Amino acid sequence: MTTNLSKNNDRKDHRIILNVGGKRFETYSSTLEMSAFPNSLLSTMFSERNRELIRPDDRGEFFFDRSPKLFEYILNAYRTGEIDVPSHIPWKMFKKELDYFQLPTPPKNNYKLGDRLMNISIEKAREQTSEVLSGIKLYIYDQLTKAADAGKSSEIIQFKSGSVENEEFYSFVSNLRNRELLLLDLVNENLDVHFTEEFGRYYHSYLFQITFYTKFTSFEMSPTDQVLNELRHRVNQLSTFLYKETLKKK
Repeated sequence: MTTNLSKNNDRKDHRIILNVGGKRFETYSSTLEMSAFPNSLLSTMFSERNRELIRPDDRGEFFFDRSPKLFEYILNAYRTGEIDVPSHIPWKMFKKELDYFQLPTPPKNNYKLGDRLMNISIEKAREQTSEVLSGIKLYIYDQLTKAADAGKSSEIIQFKSGSVENEEFYSFVSNLRNRELLLLDLVNENLDVHFTEEFGRYYHSYLFQITFYTKFTSFEMSPTDQVLNELRHRVNQLSTFLYKETLKKK
């Protein structure tokens, strides 16, 4: 005897493959059928009453001649029940996809101009600096790997003026836009990065201090200990600075 519960489980476990513009997306039929958008195209297509009317192709796929890049946001709407407007995609282009899949149009004011301009700027900057940016990140990752293998808890990556080895990298991080782009990528890699500059009599350096695991233990400190720890850190920085200044005067 088949119960309603077993029927629901069968429906939930029924996986379907959507081929959108040549890219395959896999989901459950229940994700589409029991979504927050019952009158949308995909919810209607894969509803129980229409299931016998549609058939996949020879490869077991349902093909849609649409943009796979935009469809990621469409499918995510079925999964979450919310339509997130991508900030880096033109509004008119995204709205066409919403109309095609018969999804409701969210308020246009959700599409923040500032976010869109920021993403456009970042992508253009990335295109213009891709070769050097990739090279400097590989260099940093290599240095971090060596430091981690040596059991260090942190590592300081230095780009110093006049250095023949890293002259190109120093020139790259001297540009504020490039430096912000590099920091953004490092932070997105879940790295704990602290950026400083060092000024000497005959040189200038950009320093990227990257901490590996002390960030996990810092949360166990009491507020008082955190303040004291920060004060000790500042005192050490000041002591180092004064020591270097003393050496210069000798």
